[in-house]
Amino acid sequence: MRLKEYREASATKIPLKALRFLVQCGVLSDPLAAGDQEFLERLERIWGNADLLRVQMAPMGRVRRENLTQTADLSDRWQRHLQTTFYNLGIQGRKISTRKVVLENANRFPSLARLLGENPDFVMEEAKRIRRRAAGLRAKAKRRVGGGGEKC
Repeated sequence: MRLKEYREASATKIPLKALRFLVQCGVLSDPLAAGDQEFLERLERIWGNADLLRVQMAPMGRVRRENLTQTADLSDRWQRHLQTTFYNLGIQGRKISTRKVVLENANRFPSLARLLGENPDFVMEEAKRIRRRAAGLRAKAKRRVGGGGEKC
């Protein structure tokens, strides 16, 4: 059975992207070998367990943990990169148009370039959403540090 067939046939919580990652790491094979099905059933029982996630994240520094959780719902690398870019540009006080940032990053990420060619409106709306999100994260960080208040 192939990974995609397994994902469609079972009610697994494990995303196909994670299954493909396990194949790349050599933990699973595609098509699934005899022991892989049993392994996936055991993995299913612990997938997303908060206690296990907490143990895995404990050795990470606070900043790394926060960055990981802030980008957890951004599935593509280009989305995470855009958020980081918009966040850093705001901290530096630079103003660059969303369109320019997207076009510059299309050279770096082939999936973004392909998506931009197929559905540019979706990409621009997603980029604007990510830009607003990065602005909110900057404001949150500023409040946490205590910056931007009264001056001495």
